[in-house]
Amino acid sequence: MGMSPSSEEELMREFDEAPGVISATTQEDPVELAMERDWQANLAAEEAARQKAEEEKYRKQSAKDTPKQAQHGRVLVMSGRFSKKTVVRPLRHSVQKRGAPGGGETFREIMPLMTRHIESDSVVAASDSGSGRTKALQALGVPAAQARHGLDEITPTVSFPSACLSNKQARTVRKAAAVKKKPAAQFSPKKKSFRIVGGDNQCESQIAIGKNQLRDSCITLASVMSYALRAYREDRAGKVGCNPAHFADVLKDSRWLFA
Repeated sequence: MGMSPSSEEELMREFDEAPGVISATTQEDPVELAMERDWQANLAAEEAARQKAEEEKYRKQSAKDTPKQAQHGRVLVMSGRFSKKTVVRPLRHSVQKRGAPGGGETFREIMPLMTRHIESDSVVAASDSGSGRTKALQALGVPAAQARHGLDEITPTVSFPSACLSNKQARTVRKAAAVKKKPAAQFSPKKKSFRIVGGDNQCESQIAIGKNQLRDSCITLASVMSYALRAYREDRAGKVGCNPAHFADVLKDSRWLFA
């Protein structure tokens, strides 16, 4: 007894749809599967690149539309704890987004000043942890105990191996360690390492002296300090730095008021 064509087709369809059975007529070509996967991957990569380009375009446009402001009165202060000498050098103004904190000093703008005014072979530095200043001190070969103000560090103690010191630097550390009241340095018992007090309190105190002198002279208030610093910067541009004790001398010429 024979089967009709329709019965054979129904039987084959049931056989193909049975669990665990793979029909030879429904198998896909591996090459086509690989091509399909590559096409989908390329499509996803193109979409990701398009989204990244749109985000970058939006970021640039947003940065372009953000109001900018120039920050004047930037100075580099270098002060010696033992020599009692202070050098204050003006820096060029910087441009920041309105409301943003002031940018730090860059390596390019402070390296010539530090090279000129710091005797690197006899100095051990204590400063804040600005990237430009850190790079400059490393280039000069000066060990630096730096305070990270972003982590609320004010006067941290930092350890260094004694082998990193030159003869003059070792003499400076010994001098600091010999202070009986609040020594700024201390050697280990075997003299193989030493600890020094970091931070830029010395320089900040010198700036405070200049501000107080300006206020005492009734020349300026804290709210208009930027104008006084602007006058100082313009008067001292290209000149050797001076002691903040003479900070108010620049204001003897009243022409800066109309600059």
